[in-house]
Amino acid sequence: MSALRQRSVDRIAILLSALIVIICIIFLQFGYSSAKKSDRRTDLQIAKMMSAFLEKEIQLEISRLEDLAVSTETFNAVQTRTFGLLSALCEQTNRSNLPSSFSIGQLGAEPIFHCDYGRAGRPASQAEILASTRLHPIGTFQDLVDAQVDAGLSFAEYSFDQLFTEYDDSVFLILSAVVAPETNLPNPAPSKLDIVYTVTDLNREYSNVLEQLYGIDEVRFTTESNSALSTLKITGPRVGANHIYAAWRPGNNFRKQFEAAFPFVFVVSLILITIVILGLLKLRSLTAAISQQETEMRTLASHDGMTGLANRRHFNERVSAMMQEADPQTYYFGFLDLDHFKQVNDTYGHDVGDALIIEAAKRLKSTLGYAGIIARLGGDEFAFFISPKKVQSDISELMSNVVTKISAPFSHNNIELHPSASLGLAQFPRDGETFDQIAKSADIALYDAKASGRGRYSFFSVDSIRSSN
Repeated sequence: MSALRQRSVDRIAILLSALIVIICIIFLQFGYSSAKKSDRRTDLQIAKMMSAFLEKEIQLEISRLEDLAVSTETFNAVQTRTFGLLSALCEQTNRSNLPSSFSIGQLGAEPIFHCDYGRAGRPASQAEILASTRLHPIGTFQDLVDAQVDAGLSFAEYSFDQLFTEYDDSVFLILSAVVAPETNLPNPAPSKLDIVYTVTDLNREYSNVLEQLYGIDEVRFTTESNSALSTLKITGPRVGANHIYAAWRPGNNFRKQFEAAFPFVFVVSLILITIVILGLLKLRSLTAAISQQETEMRTLASHDGMTGLANRRHFNERVSAMMQEADPQTYYFGFLDLDHFKQVNDTYGHDVGDALIIEAAKRLKSTLGYAGIIARLGGDEFAFFISPKKVQSDISELMSNVVTKISAPFSHNNIELHPSASLGLAQFPRDGETFDQIAKSADIALYDAKASGRGRYSFFSVDSIRSSN
């Protein structure tokens, strides 16, 4: 039972530890998946907000450009090619609803004027951008105008153009509009038109703003989608405009938090497993202690507390069970009494008497223990039930050895004793087929041994019955 309990506790420990590990793995997997989905949802929300923000900014820039293009003041300055009027117009950009940076030129010709944040002059960088892309806004706009005129459309339907172009690993937004009051433009349009246009470096203008605004990293605009990054397709607010992509490093805030918490989860898992193992080890120890106590209780219930031999009840049960076997074999049932034991107690005290009882039990067990069961019935009375098959010598010789062994001198607390014992034996099933019968026969034989002078053994016989009567 004890071993079975220990194995059960061990199995529970293994199962609980495995269960904790599985739960932790499921938790980590679920947590990482949830964090990944949360980051993806965050990216989608950021993408929607970025799209709205950029479309609003582009639309605002378009409105400013159109306000500049249809202004009578702009029209007069361009028509007269008056640099002073153009410079004055440029200075107004810092304090009016006009583009902060713009260029003016005629279709098919180089720009005649450039304004950059209130300062007149055309930077070389813009010329390089327009030249390298081979999509000069003036030439492109002329093609658009020609196409719209051929289609018979009015000026208001072809007065604006928008395109994205890439140069030197950056993306530029180019907006163009015809310079003329809407009501004064003849229809069809003349072959040469003055236009105002803006060239905006999107990465320089919006990357840092978007990073700070939405808490994202490495925002870049590109003309191609990048599957390794979070991307947003941006189409201009005008129908037919081409598009670009805003790309940024995928959001991993939740994953970072989860990865940061992973060591904590791992340590907690180890602590839980350790607690379970320690708890189960404690349970195992308690189970072992309980099993030990149960064993000791069973031993106390079935054995003599002084000698460790079987007690009367256990002896009677064992012998009765052995006698009830389907194919019973020959056994010898015997009683043994220490001679004159009462005198030892009266003369030397009970401690010496107890020591003598313990020593007699040891001697009896060393002589007969291998052959069967031995019991102390109480006081100086012992009983045994042995099988001749387990005895290596003749039964009479064995009994003589028992008498001799018991009669050896015994010393305790400087008191030397010369004990002796009387034995009575009966053979099962010849001298009795039940426990009571065989016990009675052995008791008669014991009486005969005592009557014959003690310090000897006697087998049950008819003469023994006569002498007992």
